[in-house]
Amino acid sequence: MAEKLRSTILNELKEAKYDSSILDSTPDRTINRLLLNLSSDTRWSARADTIRAIINGFNKIKSALQKLEEDVSQKRLTRIEARGLYDKMKSFEFCLTTVLWNKVLNRINATSKSLQEITANLNIVCILYESLIGFVQELRNDFDSIGEQPKEICGNFTDAIYSADFQRSRKHDNCGDDIHFSAKNYFKINTFYIS
Repeated sequence: MAEKLRSTILNELKEAKYDSSILDSTPDRTINRLLLNLSSDTRWSARADTIRAIINGFNKIKSALQKLEEDVSQKRLTRIEARGLYDKMKSFEFCLTTVLWNKVLNRINATSKSLQEITANLNIVCILYESLIGFVQELRNDFDSIGEQPKEICGNFTDAIYSADFQRSRKHDNCGDDIHFSAKNYFKINTFYIS
């Protein structure tokens, strides 16, 4: 989903007549130059940089999408897609998933760079892989801590933090009880653990 969102944002901004006035691409001196780019043929490092760019430019990207939607000189489809992307970026789930992928991709990228060093030997490779596996296992158990970070990065959420509660019926079970999930647990089970 993040890949599709990023690609769509880039395509829409490239097609916009006044993209330079909508999204200021002047790099911030406090942040290394991070740009949104297409990553169909890129390495892990570029994907990690792209997610970091989305996080660092989150409000600017949302503002650019909002301006695209309001610009009557744009094609109708462009305006509709900009609105859809803007609505997705407003959701807590999107922000949480972006924060999660930022952590994962940065760690994978760092491990990948270490594995490519000339001094890497079999012992170092084993240590790096064990460390990466441990990181992913710890990450799965750290849902509540990670759930606070989107609020810092993406700002306050006007909508409910998690979507509505869900109910799942048991099939082929004699007791016939339904399983009720809070929206938070549903998201945790069906998105966070799967990612």
